[in-house]
Amino acid sequence: MTTKTGAAEAAIDRALAAATKDRIYEITTDQGKMRVSIPEDWKITYGPVSPGAKGSYSGGAMALRVYEAETKQRALFTGVYSFRDMSLPIMRAVVRQRGTSKWLPDNPTTVARVLRGIKHSDLERDWINEADLDMEANTDEEAF
Repeated sequence: MTTKTGAAEAAIDRALAAATKDRIYEITTDQGKMRVSIPEDWKITYGPVSPGAKGSYSGGAMALRVYEAETKQRALFTGVYSFRDMSLPIMRAVVRQRGTSKWLPDNPTTVARVLRGIKHSDLERDWINEADLDMEANTDEEAF
C-alpha cells in the first residue's frame, strides 16, 4: 500500500527526472538524507574525502563527488554513508503476524521489540517494494 506522501514524492521525482533528463539520487550523510538531481551525462564518484591521505580507508570521511566534465567538479558531499539512483526499485524483507495487514521490517529489532512472544509459525515473511511499504515512522526509523 502506497502512502499519499510516498506516492506524491515518487510522482515529483519522476516528473523532475523526465523534464530535465536527470537522475535523482538519494544521499545519506551524517547530516541526514537528501535528494539531488544530476544530469544523466555527468559522472559521480564515491571515495575518501582526501584520497591517499593516511587512514583514508580506515574510518576517514567518505565523499560523493559530482563532475560535469573530467576537470569540472560541480559538487562534493562529505560524510556520505550511502547513495542510490532513485529509479532502482528496492525490495525489503518484511514480516507480519498472520491475520494482520501491517508489514514490518524483518530484522532482529522488530522481531525482538514488536513481535516478541509470537510463535515463528504465526509469522508471515515476504519481500515488498520499498515504495509500497506503509510503516509507522517510529518503527521505520528504528528498524531500518
